[in-house]
Amino acid sequence: LGNGIIESHLPVRDATGVPRNTSIIITFKEPMKLASLIQGYDDRGTPADLSDDVTASALNVGTVHIIKLNGTREETLTSAQVDVRFTEDRKTFVFKPREWLGSSTANTPYRVELVPGRSGLLVESGQSAFSSEFPSGYRWQFEVSTLVDVTPPQIISVLPPRGVQPPNAILQINFNEAIDPTSAAGLFRAGRGFSNIEVNAAPTGDPEAAAVR
Repeated sequence: LGNGIIESHLPVRDATGVPRNTSIIITFKEPMKLASLIQGYDDRGTPADLSDDVTASALNVGTVHIIKLNGTREETLTSAQVDVRFTEDRKTFVFKPREWLGSSTANTPYRVELVPGRSGLLVESGQSAFSSEFPSGYRWQFEVSTLVDVTPPQIISVLPPRGVQPPNAILQINFNEAIDPTSAAGLFRAGRGFSNIEVNAAPTGDPEAAAVR
């Protein structure tokens, strides 16, 4: 964080009470080399064009370590245990374990490590994501609780409010908790855009023009 490559991450550093069914979300400050985060991914030399990619979804455990801390013993999740999704700008990545984290009987600490160096995490140009100021890469810990969150996110406010708005108004939906960014992100290109949010023109003045499904 700060002057580094990472813009933000969830869970936050030293978070407690994290639900067992949580995902780990990292947003970087610039597009990343997909193969350095996803095992077997091939962008075919056109990183901005996702249509011709050889896709994959398994975690690249050579660059991202998700470690369960069990007393003095550490258990690192394997590539087969974590799926990876990303937003179209190649900046935000969601690491979703295929099984719930932690335990139903005791709180469980975890550590996430991002590996530095030319064989570690890379930006889209192929250069190391970590400069010489960060020779150890980046790591943080959080604690998973015994609970599973089965309550879906709730919308608490939207912008703009009802009524006539300028044509360059920003559309904003605020939720009561963090949501999976890959479920609400996209670029409107060639008629293709968001998959879970629809914004519909209403020339008749229908106030329910914007709908979330």
